[in-house]
Amino acid sequence: MSDFKVSDVTKMSCHLSWAPPENDGGSPVTHYILQKREADRKTWGTVTAELKKTSFQIANLVPGTEYFFRVTAVNEYGSGVPSDIPKPVLATDPLSKYAFMHILCFCLILIRFYIFGKFMFLN
Repeated sequence: MSDFKVSDVTKMSCHLSWAPPENDGGSPVTHYILQKREADRKTWGTVTAELKKTSFQIANLVPGTEYFFRVTAVNEYGSGVPSDIPKPVLATDPLSKYAFMHILCFCLILIRFYIFGKFMFLN
């Protein structure tokens, strides 16, 4: 598989998508096996073993846990080589725009304090 992507990550779910393999080994892909594992574990667990599509919405993640995912194409001759995501995915809600702006403003105040040695409004 190629272009294996994770998107729409929340504390409870994420969306996975990928492109079919360029080489199907002489037989069309019949289905995919999707697996996950927690980053601190070595054992893979099967999420679904008969997936017909090239995308899937993962549910029931544990908030604050990092996960790896992999997908394997299957045809009449058997399973191909699994394709893994390169980095673990942290199950967490993205920062809202409001929270991001507060963090940005706070950082700018700290930078100003560091550069000038005092808060400008304390003059």
